[in-house]
Amino acid sequence: MASFIPSTIGIDTGNKYKHELANMITKDQESNKNAFFSIYNASLLIFHLLRLES
Repeated sequence: MASFIPSTIGIDTGNKYKHELANMITKDQESNKNAFFSIYNASLLIFHLLRLES
């Protein structure tokens, strides 16, 4: 009976770790998306300004 206790603790902490990891990945994806769009908008602005110059 006692041998089941460590495995359940391992499963609980493993699930908690998976959820933490999933949250971290989601936050990273959101920040990457925001960074991509800010770079994209900046490049559009630069392109627009270069077209106005010529």
